[in-house]
This record gives sequence, C-alpha cells and structure tokens, in this order.
Amino acid sequence: MIDYITNLIRTSLNLPDDLVMCVERAHRSLTMKPKNSTPPRSIILRFSDYRVKDTILQQAWKQREVTYQGQRIFFDQDYTADIQRKRKQVREVIKLLREKKVKAQSPFPAQLKIHLESGVKTFTTLADAALVLREMGIHVKVEERENLQKELLGNHWDTAQSSNASGLPTMTNTDLQTTVCEASRLRVGHGGLQHGGPTGDSALPLSLHPVHLGLLLQHLQKFSDDTAIVGCVSKGSDQEYRQVITDFVDWSELNHLQLNASKTKEMVIDFRRKSPQTAPVNIQGLDIEMVESYKYLGVHLNNKLDWSHNTNVLYKRGQSRLHLLRRLRSFGVCRTLLRTFYDSVVASALFYAVACWGGGSTERDRKRLNRLVRRAGSVLDCPLDSVEEVGERRMLAKLTSIMDNHSHPLHDTVGALSSSFSSRPQVVHPICSQTV
Repeated sequence: MIDYITNLIRTSLNLPDDLVMCVERAHRSLTMKPKNSTPPRSIILRFSDYRVKDTILQQAWKQREVTYQGQRIFFDQDYTADIQRKRKQVREVIKLLREKKVKAQSPFPAQLKIHLESGVKTFTTLADAALVLREMGIHVKVEERENLQKELLGNHWDTAQSSNASGLPTMTNTDLQTTVCEASRLRVGHGGLQHGGPTGDSALPLSLHPVHLGLLLQHLQKFSDDTAIVGCVSKGSDQEYRQVITDFVDWSELNHLQLNASKTKEMVIDFRRKSPQTAPVNIQGLDIEMVESYKYLGVHLNNKLDWSHNTNVLYKRGQSRLHLLRRLRSFGVCRTLLRTFYDSVVASALFYAVACWGGGSTERDRKRLNRLVRRAGSVLDCPLDSVEEVGERRMLAKLTSIMDNHSHPLHDTVGALSSSFSSRPQVVHPICSQTV
C-alpha cells in the first residue's frame, strides 16, 4: 500500500524531485467495503514529517483538479467524524449562498465566512450564523446540543453574581471551557481524622472554581477534575461540615452543575478505640457509600492513613512495566533507549506522587519498591536512584518552587516552617492540636 500510494502521489502531483515522502502508514478508512457502483473508500496516510504533509496538500489544492489514470482524486485533512459532519453541513450552506451570488468560505475546522456588502463576517458554528442566514432566506437545522452550548456561553453567566443571594462564586464564560469530572469531600473528626468525600460526574462542560465558604474549620480544595471539602469535627458536632456539603450542592445547582451522587464515596478515618457510628451524608436523596480506601488524584488513600494500599498498587504496576523492559532487552534494544523507556514508563509509575507518600511510607513498603528498582538496574546494567533519593530530591524541588512562587497557596505555610538560620525549609510536619 505504501509503495502504491507513493507512486500515486508522485505521478499525480508536481512535487520536487528531492522531496522524501516519509510515509509511515497507509490504509483504507475503517468503513464497510463499498459496492461496485459506489466510490471506493478513502486512503488515510500518516507522515513522519508534518512539513511533507503540508507540502502535498498545498500542491494538491494549488492544482485544483488532480487525476490519476483518468480518475479525479481529492486530497484533504484527516478530520474526525464530528468535524466531517459539520463541514458537510457548512458546504451545503455555501452552495445555497453561491446560488444567491454570495461569496462564502469554510475556514478550519468548520467555520462559515460570508462576504457581505457590509463586510466580511465569520461565524464559528452554524448556530451563530442562523439569524443572518434566515434573513437571506436560508434556513439551517441547528442541533439541540449546539443551541445549549450557545446558551451556556451567553452573557447571563457573567451577571449571575447579582442574583446569587448566598454570595458564593458563580460561573463565567471562561469557566465553561474546561471540564470538571468529580467532587470530593474530606472531614476531620474529634479524636482523630475522619475522611469522606462525595465524588460525582458533571453532565455539562463546566469548571469549578474554589468556593470560599468563610468557615474557620472548613475549606474546599479544587483541582481540574477533583474537589475536596475539608472539615474539622470537634466534640461530636458535625453540623458545620454537613452545612458545607449542602452549600456546595446548592452552589452546583445554581451554576447548572449536576453532581452524580450515585458515584459518590465517603471514607471515615477515626483512630479512637471505639469509633461511634457515623451517619452517612445524603446528597440528592441518596446516602453516600462508605469505603475503606479511596483513589484521589491517582494516589490511593485508606482509612488508616498509611500508604500500604498505595504501595501495593505501585508495586503491581511496576512489575508489569518491568516485564516490558525485559522484553525490550531481549529484542536487542540499545542501552540508551532502554534507559529512556525506564525513565518514561517504569520510573514514572513507581515514583508517581513520591513527594506526597515518600516520607510517610514504612520501611517495608520502601524495600518492596526498591527491590523493583534494583531489578530494573540489573536489566539496564547500571545503578538507579532509590525511592528515598528520588523522594528527597523531588520534595526539595517542590518546596523550593513553592517558596519561590509568592502566589502559591502554600507559600505562607511553607515559609512559616523555614529554618531560622537559613532560608531552607524544614521538611517536617507541624504538630496538630485538637479541641476536646
């Protein structure tokens, strides 16, 4: 197929003689085989150099009509199915506009550019151009999803703050460009630490911003796809953290964010000998399931606050990837590529978030992971850094970056732990006091 398509391109296009095609892969499109009376399936090419692809496309578009053995062929980008569907709709609109003697174009990916007497107007989607096209006597069918997206991106999101009686932050147009998948909750209990979290999927492409609830013992920590509400429960009173959950659910409903309560999990951590029975949190009429371990941002936490469960996951993942490293060595791969594979595939799995769990893991857990590191070193025939060395190096790098960044949320906290004799941070945990 590659030889055939290379000969086809060189025969039909006027390309430079010194141009190297660099075709890595060529295959038919993954559709059903057409009948004899229908056009053949498209051929999809993958080039190792994007500049070669651009040169071929520009030359094909410049020649306009390209033929091969008397048959006309077409060259175009490999668009996704959604983009192809939208471009087809735009092309149909362009045909109707040209019948009305109106010049129109379709910029990438599926925009509509109309040359009017008042000037040139470019519309991102057909939903944006529906009103202008309707005035010209052209009616287009706009999908409900595009109408919903256009409505969500309207200006009413910017003015929602005025109608927000609770004073909580609301969505803006910029917030709608990213996606939030889950929300989590953690809570600190009397006599120990209680940890729970509702986690839900968003039904709309929205982004959660930090919600400052103004409570002394509660706060909300936000990441791109996970949100954690932390609350301290003292003297057996949990009304405050439950109110935080209620406010967060209300804020989500106000901003049209639907939380999937069925996927919500709660983990309780309590080091007392006799832990009282804790009533589960209720969200949207559903009681939250209590679990003993929870995966948060790729790190596995359990209700004992040790890293045994997380170490088991890393050990199994490292074993499977170490097997791949051995297989590559059996194929005769050079040592440089093997070291690159170790750093990018094996070490990235073993040392994931090591700055978080490296200092708190037990010696037994570290020995298990170091055993995998030594096995990898025997495959590479070179010494490799242990878990302790990697953890200390990454911890110091993280603390240094936090202290150098004055806008970091932990800058003041880390600065308060810095040594009085130098500017180096003390890698110690402060002693927490509890109210009894």
